[in-house]
Amino acid sequence: MNNQTSIKSLLQLLDDPDLEIYTTVELKLLEFGLEVLKDIPKYVNESELYIKRIKLLKSKIIHTGMLKDFRHYVSTNDELDLEEGAFLLSQVVNPLLQINIYKNVLNEYARDLKGILATDTLTIDMLEKISKYLFEKRKFIPNTENYHNLSNHLIDQVLETKLGIPLSLSFIYMFVAKRLNIPLKGIGLPGHFIISLDVFGEIVYIDPFSNGKILKANDCKILVERSGFKFHEDYLEPVTVKQMLERMIRNMISSYEKQKNNLEAQNMLQYIDILHWKY
Repeated sequence: MNNQTSIKSLLQLLDDPDLEIYTTVELKLLEFGLEVLKDIPKYVNESELYIKRIKLLKSKIIHTGMLKDFRHYVSTNDELDLEEGAFLLSQVVNPLLQINIYKNVLNEYARDLKGILATDTLTIDMLEKISKYLFEKRKFIPNTENYHNLSNHLIDQVLETKLGIPLSLSFIYMFVAKRLNIPLKGIGLPGHFIISLDVFGEIVYIDPFSNGKILKANDCKILVERSGFKFHEDYLEPVTVKQMLERMIRNMISSYEKQKNNLEAQNMLQYIDILHWKY
């Protein structure tokens, strides 16, 4: 009996009322791992018990593998790569995600911009050209109508829909800029997220949620105060990759909570724990 046949047979037993049989079936399905996810949509049983157990099974399969991958990513890298971490977190939602497809999209953007910029000198004009490319030609826009949608946090979905929130749009901007050797930094304002660049000793700020608008320090102060917070100078200090990934995870948790999906909200807390472990 091949794996697919075995998985099909086991899935048909998933709503067995006998808990001993169910436990045995679940354990066997967990051994197949991600392979099971390819078959779940093909064998749909609409009983309430089946749906509940399928959701639990999918969650266990995904997080068993993804927690291991995320732990390896955090523990084996002295300097974490933000893009790798963001795509790993996107895979938590879509474990069959083909990351290379989306990396190639980012590569394409960078190739286009190399021809447009035609210089390696870091200037405000360069930033304005990048913003024009991303927000006018590629048509990335802020998702103000459905701000808390889970897809706003997932890099693959933002690249597909061109809709995002401050953090995810900033990530897209940073990933493209990195391919152009432009060292952007993340700035985690309370209630907002922007990016910065040192241009010949002057720190300039870019707001991807406002079509890449160029900001000065006082503009950032106004943004913070409009959000109802008291401004502190250290808000303009760059944040670490771990801090950016934690912010992404907390955004995902917030979306799950709004969906009343407490199971996934709780599962995502484990990824924050991994970020804070001492290796």
